[in-house]
Amino acid sequence: MIFGLRKNLLIGRSLTRFLNSKSIPEYPFPWYLSTSKNVNHSLSFWQSIKQKHLVNCGIERAAKNHLNDEYYDFPFRFYDDVVIILHNFFETLSNPNKYDHDHLSTLMTKGLANQFIDGLQLSKSMGQFPKFVLHSQPKVRLRGVHFTYGPYPVPSNYCPQEWDYITIMVPEEDAQFTSYKKNHQLLKEAMDQGCYFRIKATIDCDLEFAIIDSKSDIPLMRDRRKSFDMTFTSPHFTPWDTIFELDEGGKYRLAWDWRISDVDYRLEKQSKESEDTLAKA
Repeated sequence: MIFGLRKNLLIGRSLTRFLNSKSIPEYPFPWYLSTSKNVNHSLSFWQSIKQKHLVNCGIERAAKNHLNDEYYDFPFRFYDDVVIILHNFFETLSNPNKYDHDHLSTLMTKGLANQFIDGLQLSKSMGQFPKFVLHSQPKVRLRGVHFTYGPYPVPSNYCPQEWDYITIMVPEEDAQFTSYKKNHQLLKEAMDQGCYFRIKATIDCDLEFAIIDSKSDIPLMRDRRKSFDMTFTSPHFTPWDTIFELDEGGKYRLAWDWRISDVDYRLEKQSKESEDTLAKA
């Protein structure tokens, strides 16, 4: 009895030292820890000025051309949507019974869902599961609003024409810039074919992340972050699609849900690394 008590005390002390360690190791789960070098994104003064200008342009364009309805005051209603999404997101990731595409695909895009499912299944096979706890109400800061116009799925003979915060998918023969008049015509045609947009945001909140042992329910690793970055994506829609609908309470809401398409720019970095590798091959 005394030996068992002493053993538990020793385990408890070791666990406490580990949990309070400043050098928490990276865990094979698609979530960056506070100690990761990937969570700091500082901008220069001029980069910050440009970002703020483009965000304001994006907000104006979204409100004027796409979410121009008195019932959806963009971006403020978007902030409310994000808070709901985050609560559902972290609740789902903390529930081992929801580690499948049916649950995750309603919250995130396929590419991101695949990464989380791989990490969640690996955790499950190790007799562990992640747990997220929000200790404060999330606050949203916009970092970018980007629009992509054109048909979807994109035909094989189309290619992107990139502007500051706008991408238009155009036929290959029209990809070369000729004149502003021609470009505005291409933009109008692409807008008629449909649009989806991505919104990059920093979420400020007190978020606890832990890896829990499934048998003992003891945390094996614990970390806390004050902010993280996320990208939210709309579905592709045309000017003739229904954007708003009545909810059960008789109030208008978006007819579709925002989905998370990236966390801490993980997929964006992986895509860029793949492009760099192909360029060097």
